[in-house]
Amino acid sequence: MLSSTKKRLLKINKRKRVRFSHTTPSDMETTFLKLGLLTNDPEKCYYDCKDKFWRIPQLVPLLKNQNPTYMAYPENLNELLQVVSLCYKQGYHITLRGSGTGYGGSIPLHKGIVIDMSRINTINDFDSEKGTISAQSGANISNIRMNTINKGWDMRIWAHNIDDISPTIGGFLSASPYGIGSIQYGKNNLYGNIANIDIMTVEENPKILTLESNDLGGIIGSYGTSAIITSVKLNLTPSNSWREMILTFQDENDAIDFGEIVTQYPSVDTREICYIAPHTIKRKKSLPKDKALVLLSVAANSADSIYDICEKYKGEIFEATNYVFEEEEKHYSLSHWLGILMYREKYSTPFFVEYSSIENMKRICKDYQQKQGSSLSIQYHFVNSNDGIKGVALLVDSEQNYEYLREIHLVHNEKLNRFDAIDPSPNDLILFQESKNRFDIHNLLNPGKVLTLGSKCI
Repeated sequence: MLSSTKKRLLKINKRKRVRFSHTTPSDMETTFLKLGLLTNDPEKCYYDCKDKFWRIPQLVPLLKNQNPTYMAYPENLNELLQVVSLCYKQGYHITLRGSGTGYGGSIPLHKGIVIDMSRINTINDFDSEKGTISAQSGANISNIRMNTINKGWDMRIWAHNIDDISPTIGGFLSASPYGIGSIQYGKNNLYGNIANIDIMTVEENPKILTLESNDLGGIIGSYGTSAIITSVKLNLTPSNSWREMILTFQDENDAIDFGEIVTQYPSVDTREICYIAPHTIKRKKSLPKDKALVLLSVAANSADSIYDICEKYKGEIFEATNYVFEEEEKHYSLSHWLGILMYREKYSTPFFVEYSSIENMKRICKDYQQKQGSSLSIQYHFVNSNDGIKGVALLVDSEQNYEYLREIHLVHNEKLNRFDAIDPSPNDLILFQESKNRFDIHNLLNPGKVLTLGSKCI
């Protein structure tokens, strides 16, 4: 049975097979090939390195024909060490792959070796008294949560499944600082959410080093360009019973105000609130038309307060269901709706913004829609930060509206990031570069994805 990614690639290429070229291996590479640690089978290399990049149309022409010299499939840290050492000796670039739920991060821009980390997936050292668990980089998030929820604990922050595939913990930490639970716990590397991370250096004799939580700024969100994460120790939170709700509002400002007040309400315990603008859902027949949505995951014992606040802001409960953890999360859930609504149009362009304030987000969206009409699709997530509750938005619009969208954000002193370009803040870039100088001095890790200060990155 073909995966969704392979089906899409066959459709993109409009033929059942792609023309591939073979590579002549060195003696060391031949040994690894015989052991099954590497493959240079062109078709396997082509398909096994791909992720969900085809969800972003601008990435398709750039990445659809990119493939590595080799795919590596280490099953333990010793085999990973051998592959990394080989890369160092032969000068191969290294790209890391988890479960392939990202948007281009696992696809090499400069060939080399793509290392599939999914087999290095041991979960151990669960401490029910301290509320901590350790997991290797390739452990998927669903399996980690399965090991904790029935024992009274849960992850503080995690990523929802993509096409029923659970992200790996290493891939999640490498790609994004945010996730489900950020409304309480902020970014992954804030508030002690991560106790420590083990990383492997890129050198002839790689070493495994342990980094404490205050030393992770150059690792989290760096797309595997600054270090190889081998394992992580997570601080957990007591598990809870959750209700997932879909609320509708006639007025967009009422919906946003509702979301903001819920985050600050003392008797309400939430782990995710997402505002979705009405024009995002016009074509979803099962949902009310021309209404703003708030998708909410709230502790069951806080549900009564939600009904009261919803009534105050003239909202209605469209759907409410008890959250039941399932490994594949195929049930009618908040994660399910986020996946469905994220990309409305085949040729839309997603943008990402960390807003300085909720009021600023409201002003920008209002100004934009007055000028451009209702073409802009908005998902707005409430998250915790050092400065209180702020918002992270996913904006989806057509490519031709990009310049105006960028300009209006600049007018309001907000930075608009395209999903087909990693554009970290200057401070983040400094942290990435400092970590890269420590752990990847020959610049072998995922080149072209995040570069030095002042450079454009893909």
